[in-house]
Amino acid sequence: MHLRSFIPVIVTTLALSLAGCGSSPEMAVIPDGPLTPMPDFLAPKDPSDKALEQSIASMIKSGRGPAFSQYDFLRVDLDNDGRRDALVMMKGPHNYWCSISGCSMIVMKADNESFTPISNIMPIRGPVLVAETRNNGWRDIVIEVRGQSWEPARQVALKFDGSAYPGNPLNEPPANIAYTRHDGVRAFP
Repeated sequence: MHLRSFIPVIVTTLALSLAGCGSSPEMAVIPDGPLTPMPDFLAPKDPSDKALEQSIASMIKSGRGPAFSQYDFLRVDLDNDGRRDALVMMKGPHNYWCSISGCSMIVMKADNESFTPISNIMPIRGPVLVAETRNNGWRDIVIEVRGQSWEPARQVALKFDGSAYPGNPLNEPPANIAYTRHDGVRAFP
């Protein structure tokens, strides 16, 4: 048989196949019910608290900090990537991590398996509010600045600049809105 005798069969099959690709209002049916979930390998992996503690220990060791340092932490998704990042409030030893005005708070970004420090903010005194407002995709961190006897206490919204949060809240202007404890997640009361 010659190839020429198959051409009408191939053209007819192709035409029928393409005709099936057309749509009409009767064919455009949207199924009811939930959508199929994303496969687990595509979803971001939220590292464990143990991974956070290991990352903090590594950060302390690499910075030659005291091995017996004490801290509290809050896990919250700051950058809306599905992973809970961490605010780590350093507490002791006081003469290493703190001053008369407050203590260091480390902001750590969660990766799939570990955490990376992105900001060291000092001085901080609790409470800290992780607000719903955002800058450059990251949630604002609201604190109250106090400690200087000549200045009244004021709220400051620490805003992510694209790579880090400001390191010294004393240099930041007052927040342009009054935040309440209900405007986000409160930590370190």
